[in-house]
Amino acid sequence: QGLVQGEKAIIHPILEWLLGNLDDLRKRAYLAKYLVKIEIPPEILGDVDIAALMEQYDRLIDDFKATHKESERIKLSGSSTAELRADIEAMEKEHNIVLKKIERLQRKVENVENREVVLEVCKELRSVLPWAPVPPSQSLP
Repeated sequence: QGLVQGEKAIIHPILEWLLGNLDDLRKRAYLAKYLVKIEIPPEILGDVDIAALMEQYDRLIDDFKATHKESERIKLSGSSTAELRADIEAMEKEHNIVLKKIERLQRKVENVENREVVLEVCKELRSVLPWAPVPPSQSLP
């Protein structure tokens, strides 16, 4: 009666509960739409085709439950898209810095006399010295 008449003492606690549990209620309403069990009388379930369809329906509900649980797990445990975008932007900045360094070094090397001879000597020196880093093209498998 108080609800129908719009009494504040009745409506306010209901609204407080609804608004406080809004996310849970949305999730519950979403799941309810897909997890409805259809009641079929036993005499109709005796039909082989209907029974097969019911089994398929139950399997699909179970698949939906598993998929939804996995989706929720990924949402809760995974990084947010904002974090991933920030990481990608940082990596792109680092990539650009490395490219600029490579360009600077290439410009420096272009001006060196007998550049090919110097490169060959450096390669030989690396192959002789045990502490010298191995270039990626010569790395061990």
